[in-house]
Amino acid sequence: MPSTSRHPATLFAAIAILLSSSLRLEAADWYTVQSDDKKISVLFPHKAEQFEVVTSSSPAGKVETQVAKHQEDGILLTVSSTQLPGLAVAFAGSKVILENAANGVLSKAYGKEVSSKSTEIGGAPALVLRYEAADFQNASHGGYQGLAIIIMIDKKLYTINTMLSKENSETKAMQDRLLNSIKVTK
Repeated sequence: MPSTSRHPATLFAAIAILLSSSLRLEAADWYTVQSDDKKISVLFPHKAEQFEVVTSSSPAGKVETQVAKHQEDGILLTVSSTQLPGLAVAFAGSKVILENAANGVLSKAYGKEVSSKSTEIGGAPALVLRYEAADFQNASHGGYQGLAIIIMIDKKLYTINTMLSKENSETKAMQDRLLNSIKVTK
């Protein structure tokens, strides 16, 4: 295989491809998506003016989650907020709630935890979850790599979730852009 140092045209072509893909990402409009209580915001690839509302039941009562999704070839990004029942917060506490939320992410993705770390983001308790999920439609596919950041503020749970089905520089850059844009205002 010829080295690029012997073929300057090959090196310049590679640099041009890298620059064009990063410029395409930078040129793409990303929008600030803010929770209805204005306590958390992220950058998202679209305005997310309409959120899907998912309702579920818990022992402490009805739970509503608002979800914004962005999916394209190789990546799925979701941002959600869940109003927690007051009883759940009073009796379970933030650690249990964050762990249950992580289990919910894993369950929905049919995933397996790679690692999780309790932390704080903007002074709020948070959990960073890395996970893997199989591709049930394509056995030869290596599966999906997921990274979710779950934050609890007062009686609300915020989940910023990214799942890569194709890990390349473009999807990784999108994932990083979303995760690095998290802002918490308590």
